[in-house]
Amino acid sequence: MSKVKGTAIIKLKLDDAELNRGLKAAQDNFKRLGANIAKAGLSLVAIGGAGIAGFFATAKAAGDAQEIISRFNAVFRDQAGGAREFAKILANDVGRAETDILDALSSYQAFFVGLGKGSAESAKLSKELTALAIDFASFNNITDGDAQRRFISALAGSSEVVDKYGINLKKAALDNFFLSNGIDATTATATEQQKVMARLAIITESMGSQGAVGDAIRTSDSF
Repeated sequence: MSKVKGTAIIKLKLDDAELNRGLKAAQDNFKRLGANIAKAGLSLVAIGGAGIAGFFATAKAAGDAQEIISRFNAVFRDQAGGAREFAKILANDVGRAETDILDALSSYQAFFVGLGKGSAESAKLSKELTALAIDFASFNNITDGDAQRRFISALAGSSEVVDKYGINLKKAALDNFFLSNGIDATTATATEQQKVMARLAIITESMGSQGAVGDAIRTSDSF
């Protein structure tokens, strides 16, 4: 092999080596670029997903609020204006969402109207019970929704739901209430309205003696 030819072969091999190194470097760069693009894409998808989830959550909340207001107007009818003003004031006093107050009011109003009370009397009782249930929840460290469910069940005759909170609504307690208040009835002869009103009076009296009435406002600034 001539010197010139040998030199050319050596140079060609060196060129091949440089080319291979260049190709490998390019491949590595493309891999890194692809990984970065994929990572960025996943991030954008995550951001987009969060945005979409937030949009649907907001839409659902708006839909739920509209349903609450529609139900509220339906059950209160001519008493809706006064009850709504009450809800606004109470929500501000105890640090609750107004829609939550409206929802609770609607549940109690439906209960009392279903019991046969007139709309005005039902509205008065619903306001009292809504505020009382929030105090009960605050005093006993339970949710407002739990308190509401317990109150409706208790008024309907399930005394065990408030037993552990020191409120006795058993048969003997109701009979004693009727006797003490000069009501010519017992749990065996009283109407459903009489029994419900007796249970409500006992709940209110028991909470008053415990110091629970007004607890939500007193503790509204606490954690």
